[in-house]
Amino acid sequence: GLVLEVRNGLKLGDKIEIMTFKGKNIEIELDQMFDFADVPIESINPNQLLKIPYIEEVNTHNIVRKMGRLS
Repeated sequence: GLVLEVRNGLKLGDKIEIMTFKGKNIEIELDQMFDFADVPIESINPNQLLKIPYIEEVNTHNIVRKMGRLS
């Protein structure tokens, strides 16, 4: 999976945008999130590490930003 350093809280259902170094940005809805013991979680607080499923186009040090919740 991918490891993200969370600067603002996130919840399941939030939409994030991953800004890649090449090509288009990737928008995903957080439908799965895990802590470092691979236990599924529903939300995470700022200044913690989060695991999400692997996305092939994402590289180390890509920037991720929260876009809001999908309705």
